[in-house]
Amino acid sequence: MTKPITSDPQIVMTANSVQVDIANAPSKWELSVKFFDGGGGQRRPVEFTVNGKFFNGEDRLVEVVINRLSWEDGSGESWCFEGYIVGMNLNVTGWFRTTNRKGWMKFTK
Repeated sequence: MTKPITSDPQIVMTANSVQVDIANAPSKWELSVKFFDGGGGQRRPVEFTVNGKFFNGEDRLVEVVINRLSWEDGSGESWCFEGYIVGMNLNVTGWFRTTNRKGWMKFTK
């Protein structure tokens, strides 16, 4: 089981931002359901697994509430996003492809 990022003390950053690779992004279906389904003011977080090179080799689960989503190249498979990590005071920006479910994200204070 992948540990959630919120339980990891290593995310305390000394710089203003840290970029990590996305090892497993949501499918297009999961992305659309979670992004557009937020009735009653409750936003649904999207789950990403980020590469463990920043976390002593262990991949981490990151729950992101996406506030902005846009096509990166017009293909409908490549996405740019902005949001925040659930339970932490970190903003996030990133990019991923729904075809291979890979990409990157940057955490900022």
